[in-house]
Amino acid sequence: MNEKIEKDLEKKPDKGKKTLLFLKIIRLVVILAIILTILFFLNKLNIFNFQDGQIKSLESESRFQEMLQIGDLSTIEYTYNSIATCIDEETENTKYYVSYKGKIKAGIDFTKIKIDVDDTQKLVKVLTPTAEIQDVSVEMENLDFIFIKSKYETENVTEEAYKICIADLNEKAALDKDILEIAEKNAYSALKALIGPIIEMEYPDYSLSIQ
Repeated sequence: MNEKIEKDLEKKPDKGKKTLLFLKIIRLVVILAIILTILFFLNKLNIFNFQDGQIKSLESESRFQEMLQIGDLSTIEYTYNSIATCIDEETENTKYYVSYKGKIKAGIDFTKIKIDVDDTQKLVKVLTPTAEIQDVSVEMENLDFIFIKSKYETENVTEEAYKICIADLNEKAALDKDILEIAEKNAYSALKALIGPIIEMEYPDYSLSIQ
């Protein structure tokens, strides 16, 4: 009887250790999601600089980078300059061309991250969802038109052209696989930088796998 009690007592610390590990990892994921939200709004304030036609990660030169020791986070933004065509549905003739400046935003949903701790293999698995296009936007105020005929220059042409540009940008985003690949790689790097040091310091017997 005493031996059984001693064995039960020996098992309890392992269970507590596993629970503590779960809580710490989940807390880190929540912190990361908050940081990404903050960085998104900082980007809206033009703190981050993007060049036309280039893919860049949202980079922070603030204290976040020093604390987390990472510069590349999961969300990327691609600035797109392109030209869309408006076709008359009845005659199938071109009504006008419109040049626009748009942005494609991609990343992963951090709320869908799943964490699994395998005590047998001493392995912490972080399962991430696939990257996806999160948003596309077009600067309506910067639309530039070339009308085939003056009659197509109507009061509602800007609203019509905006919808055409959004559809055109969505189509381009769906075809550009590089954006999703980079968003996914950045997500892995961010998670590894957040969770990896904790596991190495406090749970050296465990390995980290991000999938």
